[in-house]
Amino acid sequence: MLTRVRGEERVSRLCDARNRWKGYPYMPRTRVRKSVLLPIIGVSAVALVAGALVVSEPADADANMTAFGVTADELDRLQREKKVAATEAYNIWKAEQDRIAAEAEAARVAAEAEAARVAAEAEAARVAAEAAAKAQAEADAKAAADRAAAARKSSRSSARAAGPVASGSPREIGLQMVLARGWSEGQFGCLDSLYQRESGWNPNAHNSSSGAHGIPQALPGSKMASHGSDWATNPATQIAWGLDYIAGRYGDPCGAWSHWQAKHWY
Repeated sequence: MLTRVRGEERVSRLCDARNRWKGYPYMPRTRVRKSVLLPIIGVSAVALVAGALVVSEPADADANMTAFGVTADELDRLQREKKVAATEAYNIWKAEQDRIAAEAEAARVAAEAEAARVAAEAEAARVAAEAAAKAQAEADAKAAADRAAAARKSSRSSARAAGPVASGSPREIGLQMVLARGWSEGQFGCLDSLYQRESGWNPNAHNSSSGAHGIPQALPGSKMASHGSDWATNPATQIAWGLDYIAGRYGDPCGAWSHWQAKHWY
């Protein structure tokens, strides 16, 4: 009878240890009815139950399992297998996480590359548009300058065809020539201010240091020979040359006068 009771207690402790290792709710040991325990009492029944247990983490369960025929080496083997299985599961999870991260990084790099390509194309288009606009503006400016030069040339040709007015004082001749070119009396006012400061309308004015001569102070005076051999003394010849010079370089007398006011030469 004593042997049977001890066997019952050992089986009860073994069941408690198994339940705690597997996470089952702990069931307090109670006295088990003899009629239930009798079929499993014996060495063979105890060995069968002990062999079905997985390694227990609590120390008392390990002691009980060792006591019922599970050796310490077997317990170590089972624990190593458990660690290997956990390591394999972690490695699989880690590999999947790495794969997802690599795909996300590849997508980010591809998106950045596409954004850079779009930005480069936009910048190239902007530069090309600016270059085209600049070229067009330059072409328009050149065409306008060519038209203005042609108009001035035509005006000079018309004035030459009409011939200089050789009557009156130099100022009167200058006014008549200005009006003959289609310029206003206001333009003559600018011309008057300019020539008053250059020569005082004196056709014989000569700058001995520079060689400038005549009413427009041509430098050298011989430039005026293109408008007549009497360039040295004839105010009409000098004024005709001076108006052509002003029209070609400044557009009109007021343009020449503005330059003179800023630089004190024209």
